[in-house]
Amino acid sequence: MRAPTKDVFGIRAMTWGPTGRVLLLGGAFPSTIVFWDTVDGKPVREFDTHNRGTTHIARSPEGKRFATASIDGDIGVWNLESGELIHEFGAHNGHISSCGWSPDGKHLVSGGEDNLVRIWNAETGQQVNLFPGHRTLVRSVDWSPKEDWIVSGSNDGTVRFWRPDESQDALLIPGRGAVAWSPDGSRVVSNGLLHVILDSRTGQIVKALEPTFPGSSMHVFAWSPNGKMIAGAGYRGEAYVWDAASGRLLHSIPRAHILENAIFDETRCIAWSADNRLFATCGMDRLIKIWEASSGKLLHTFNEHTVPLGSVCWSPDGRWFASADWGRDIKIRATDTWQIEWEIDQDPASIGAGAGGDYTIAWSPDSNRLAAVNASGQIVAWHLLDEKKIRQLWAVEAHTSIIRSIAWSPDGSRIASGSEDRSVKIWDAETGRELLTLEGYSQMVKSIAWSPDSRRLASAGDDQSLRIWDATEAYENPGGRANSNSADRVDVRKQTDKRPGIDNQNPGNADSADDARRTKTQGK
Repeated sequence: MRAPTKDVFGIRAMTWGPTGRVLLLGGAFPSTIVFWDTVDGKPVREFDTHNRGTTHIARSPEGKRFATASIDGDIGVWNLESGELIHEFGAHNGHISSCGWSPDGKHLVSGGEDNLVRIWNAETGQQVNLFPGHRTLVRSVDWSPKEDWIVSGSNDGTVRFWRPDESQDALLIPGRGAVAWSPDGSRVVSNGLLHVILDSRTGQIVKALEPTFPGSSMHVFAWSPNGKMIAGAGYRGEAYVWDAASGRLLHSIPRAHILENAIFDETRCIAWSADNRLFATCGMDRLIKIWEASSGKLLHTFNEHTVPLGSVCWSPDGRWFASADWGRDIKIRATDTWQIEWEIDQDPASIGAGAGGDYTIAWSPDSNRLAAVNASGQIVAWHLLDEKKIRQLWAVEAHTSIIRSIAWSPDGSRIASGSEDRSVKIWDAETGRELLTLEGYSQMVKSIAWSPDSRRLASAGDDQSLRIWDATEAYENPGGRANSNSADRVDVRKQTDKRPGIDNQNPGNADSADDARRTKTQGK
């Protein structure tokens, strides 16, 4: 093969001709398409194209036409043999980064600087469909071989899959870490580069949340008690609220928690009031902030904690608001006055050495008990008594590593915990007895959530999978050992019945559900 010696400055696009001998080259200056014979090393044909240069060239499937995309936002369709322009049309506001043919040769798809993906009739140049959604430049587009999907990649850090005959994206590439169950138990929200709502029974994606800051990942999600809104706390110190029905972003608070001169900012937690009117955030900046849900307006800021916070939550009856920090300090406020009514400064010696660290807390459904976990792998439960007295119910060495999440079952009888030791455990809320151990993650478990009927448990881990477990055996046969089927694993990256480009018979090397196992253990 002989490379071109003719100057085509800033070659931006190329594709092979149908015989595999000729290369079609397009450059910024001059605005010329060159057919280059790779055997003789000579130009076979050259002709002028767009006014400001060519950014992409795509040959049609039957090999008789080719399409060019340009810096000035135009698309041209050409006769490959004669080099004649069939038609040219304005496609995007700004330069076009990519274009591609449908496998049947009837349509073109393009993506450009206007953040849009568009479909065109290749014969007439008429627009067939328009896909908004990307927040910045669309860098690349392509059709699936069966023509049932279009994929697009953007500078906003996301990849989206589109149905050609629909008007919104149907699948996104998610990431990992946060999960929350809707109040009615029908949906689960999961974290990623973009965030998605899944059907809790089928694991299929039913809605994508409107994108946030490019690359933003959620530390935790929280559904409003009425199921109409979803709040998210991000690793960049930001907070967001979405409409759960439409996925529309209602409020974006990019600097909810900012720690000056820190390597990173992080909004550690987010929680809703029982009446859906307020949500609270806490962060590495040691502050608690109370926000109005309808407007996103900041109402209160509390600064009594002296170290970063790990968790905040309202009691289910709305009367109390609890916060926990990394120094084992838990404060409980009355929500009518916002005054601190109880304060727990837990003595590490009472539950073992090294009990300090990042506390996460959860209220019982009756609002009379509080459970907390810390970085040393312990769980402690308290009963709040009248006259500001608190009685410790129990304390256990629960996990061999940091506990990342805790959740009280809606019926009040069970507590679940997820840990960096890659396990989920279920406990008797009255006695602290270990009832069920759920294993199978290859990396840490970061988030857990109960279904409203207390019979299923969702968990999300750093192996980028969401698992939904049957928790009934923690009620029906605690203390024994079982070899029943494991959790339903929902890997939203590998939904073989929905996502294009995945072989249904061999969907990669994803862990199967059979890799997870459940072990019931006698409490210590």
